[in-house]
Amino acid sequence: RPAGLDCPGFTLFVFAHVGVALPHASSAQGRLTASAPEAAMAGDLVITDGGGHVGIYLGDGTMIHASTPATGVKISKPWGNYWFVRVGI
Repeated sequence: RPAGLDCPGFTLFVFAHVGVALPHASSAQGRLTASAPEAAMAGDLVITDGGGHVGIYLGDGTMIHASTPATGVKISKPWGNYWFVRVGI
């Protein structure tokens, strides 16, 4: 990935490679169609911190996300108040 991407920039970058356009802001990505947690699928967006952070759900309770430009991309469990967003591919 290019250096220095923020979390919504990372998801925008990944989805653009499969032909899906996303808005840049994590809050705007969080306003896309929500998916029920029990229906979460790998590839769904994971919105955490009440809409302030976004990653991509990998399945098995984990997500990949751009933590900070200094720490780069990480795999972790979602935290705090989070929900899933289904993005059509």
